[in-house]
Amino acid sequence: MDIHRRYWLRRVPPGALRDYLACPFPAAKTPCASIPFLALDLETTGLDAQNHEILTFGFVPLLEGRIALREARHLLVRPHQAIPPETVVLHGLTDDRSATGDSLDSTLPVLLHAMAGRVLLVHYA
Repeated sequence: MDIHRRYWLRRVPPGALRDYLACPFPAAKTPCASIPFLALDLETTGLDAQNHEILTFGFVPLLEGRIALREARHLLVRPHQAIPPETVVLHGLTDDRSATGDSLDSTLPVLLHAMAGRVLLVHYA
C-alpha cells in the first residue's frame, strides 16, 4: 500500500472512505485482462471543483474484460444551489429533476464501495 493511502487510512474515521482506502489496488504486474475496472461518468453543475457540484454519477464495473451490468448504478444527487442554464443544455438535468435526488453524503459511500480495489476508467469532456 502506498504511503499516501497509509497516511490517510490512519486519519479518517471508520466508514466508506476508510473502507475504500483499506482496499489495495491491483498489483502493478496484473495482466490488463485481469484488472477490475470501474467505468465512471459524472455530471456536474460546472467545471470549477470549488464552486460547482456533482449532479449524477453512473458507473459500471468491468470484470475480466466483461461488463458487469448487474452491478451498474446511476445515482442522482440533490445540489445545494440552482443548476446553471448553460449546463442544463449539456446534460439535460433540471432543478425539478435534481430536487428528487439524494444527498451527496448518502450517495458517495455507494460510489466509494464500487471503486474499492478497482482501476477507474473515466474521461473529461
